[in-house]
Amino acid sequence: MSRAAAADVERFAWPRVAEEVMAAYEDAVAVPAPVGAVQRAAVAIGARSADLKPRVRPVRMPSLEVRPKARRGPAAVLARRAALLTVSLARFSWPIRR
Repeated sequence: MSRAAAADVERFAWPRVAEEVMAAYEDAVAVPAPVGAVQRAAVAIGARSADLKPRVRPVRMPSLEVRPKARRGPAAVLARRAALLTVSLARFSWPIRR
C-alpha cells in the first residue's frame, strides 16, 4: 500500500497537476472558432461539438465491480428457488399462534 501511495503522491504533486492544467488551457485556446451563423448556432445548441471535430461515439468502460469467480450452474439456481418456495409455503401453511 505504501508503494501505491508513493506513486499517487507523485501523480498528484502540484507541478504535475499544474502542467496538466496548463496543457488543458493550451488545448482550449487552440480550438478554432465556429465560422458562420450556422456553425455558431449548431455549437450553441449542442448539435455540433465545440471543437468542430467529427462526432466520436461513446465507448463503454469496463465495470469497476468485482465479478464472482464462479457462476452458479442452472441446478444450483433451481435448487435455491425450490428451497425458497418450500420455506415460503411452509410458513404460510402453519397455523398462527397468538
